[in-house]
Amino acid sequence: MGFWLKFLARNCFLDNTYILYTSSKEIFWSILLSNFLKMTRKFWKLLFSLYCKAMKGYQKRTWFITYGASCTSITHITCSELGVDIDECYTLTQRDFKYTLIHLAKKQTLSRIQQLLIDAEKAYGIKANNIFGYEPIAGDDLEDHPGMNLMIACMNNKDECFESWLLKLDLHSNTRGLMYRFLFDEDVTKMAKPQLEYALQKIIIKYNKLKKSEHLDQFQIEILDETSKPVPYSRPTHSILRHYRKNPDARNAMRNVSKIEKRLNKQASPDGSGEIYAAVTPTMADLHKKGFTFGSASTRVKALQTAGVLEPFVLVRHAHVPDARTYEKAMHEFFKDVRVHKRKEFFAVNTEDVNKFFDMVEGKECTEEDMEDWNAALAKAIKAKDKKKKKHTT
Repeated sequence: MGFWLKFLARNCFLDNTYILYTSSKEIFWSILLSNFLKMTRKFWKLLFSLYCKAMKGYQKRTWFITYGASCTSITHITCSELGVDIDECYTLTQRDFKYTLIHLAKKQTLSRIQQLLIDAEKAYGIKANNIFGYEPIAGDDLEDHPGMNLMIACMNNKDECFESWLLKLDLHSNTRGLMYRFLFDEDVTKMAKPQLEYALQKIIIKYNKLKKSEHLDQFQIEILDETSKPVPYSRPTHSILRHYRKNPDARNAMRNVSKIEKRLNKQASPDGSGEIYAAVTPTMADLHKKGFTFGSASTRVKALQTAGVLEPFVLVRHAHVPDARTYEKAMHEFFKDVRVHKRKEFFAVNTEDVNKFFDMVEGKECTEEDMEDWNAALAKAIKAKDKKKKKHTT
């Protein structure tokens, strides 16, 4: 025991002096304990400073908020009444969403902005709403946010749905404003350096996408070869299916669309006739939504916009059929090999195949093989309908 006490005493350094071993063990241990406590305090102080630095990284002055279109707009007055001072506020109103970009007078954490929205919901009924693939509150990579891109486009088009407020100067004269660098003028000689840099950056991004088109997540794009003729490029179907099957945000969006259509199809027409249709949205550009309606296909496609998908659906083709529900089942059976999920009505098929299918349904020319497959799919759907009807009668 005495050997180890001497060893520790000779090797413990404190205040530029060596701890001398004495016969009094109490003195030795008290000095050793005080040294340990000093080192412990230094350790926790260092750990706390690192924690503060880490938390400071989440404090930002610029935040992008998404909420419902029917809500009251977030303004500088709203934020001031809720205890947050801002010096810039930009709001874009769309059909289903509102987007507000704010610049705070002081840095705030994400939790503070979340609390701001909670207070705004209680006081003004402003409810946060997330779009496909994005959070309601964003503080990073704002230029990649679809809502931000819409805001920039509407600002440059001078749409009435875009509103701005600045504490100092205005949108076009405040060179340090958030949106100043995104302003575009057809006369490039009137554009400032930050605006030219942003325009050049967008051109470079577009060029790189065209140059490396085989790595993009688009279904069909146009690339230019050496003769400057457009060459179509198609992403492999299995790659599309694998991508969307592993994407939870895509599954949620598909589920919402399916729920809305199921609710809309509860009221059938007297004779069961209606329209089958195919629609597409830029949010999921690789897929086609295939469904039916007892009314108008164009009206149904507009109604699907309430499903929380950022970009509206566009009607590709539709056809009037005598039994809309059965024909939809047959259409799903015909395209079953490219269906993303069994219970979702989204298919990885290109527009050319969609047009060929609807031409076939309308009685136009088609291959014998396609006609055999369609007849088999239709017969299977009719058989399933009769079986279900017989089950209900018994």
